[in-house]
Amino acid sequence: MERELAATTPNDDESVAKAELLKAMKIVLGAGIEYGKRWAALAREKAAKAKGRRKAELERLAAICEWVPENPARSFRDAVQTLVFVHILMSLESTAQMSPGRADQYLYPYYKHDIETGAITREEVIEVLECLRVKLSTQRFRLFRSGPSQEIGSGDAQFHNITLGGVTPKGDDATNELSSLFLEAAFRVRSPHPTLTIRWSEKTPIEFIIKGLELARTGAGFPAFYNDGPSIQYLSDLGAR
Repeated sequence: MERELAATTPNDDESVAKAELLKAMKIVLGAGIEYGKRWAALAREKAAKAKGRRKAELERLAAICEWVPENPARSFRDAVQTLVFVHILMSLESTAQMSPGRADQYLYPYYKHDIETGAITREEVIEVLECLRVKLSTQRFRLFRSGPSQEIGSGDAQFHNITLGGVTPKGDDATNELSSLFLEAAFRVRSPHPTLTIRWSEKTPIEFIIKGLELARTGAGFPAFYNDGPSIQYLSDLGAR
């Protein structure tokens, strides 16, 4: 037993640092789980006072928040809620600017499954993405800051950017149905965030590019367009794989 304990007890600076990091990560992850459950409790509380459709919505939201982020997403709604929780928690923890990234890629499997099984409709997906736009536009959660500091910086860009399209690791077109629905949600809800970026390649469908240009023509200030060809080559030259 003493030998086993000696083998597992950190006895050098590097091992102690690693052990302490793991302990800190466990605390942070536990806090993230508790954060989700607090939202679940609030939704349950409001559901008890609501009626009809709103009551059903709040009960469904409570069930989602009781499941994520502690557990893997089971549906498109779960996945989007996980995105929101993780984005908020990362922004609270760090002073760096962070964005949800290629959401049309990592959310697509959940979208595809739910659409094919009838668990969600196209219009319901757009509504979820509209709610995501509203949520990210009302959040100034990058830092814990004083009231005066928040007021001074309230007009700052929030840098909640979502990237659409582009190519896959194998070089195939990555644009999918969800990519277009992110644009559609931005047409319907003219909120400043999340801003959108389109990664363009020669394989990108022209219809998708035109829809992006039509959105830009509204004066929204986005999407931005980036050419995948030279961008990928530049990163490859730096050693990225």
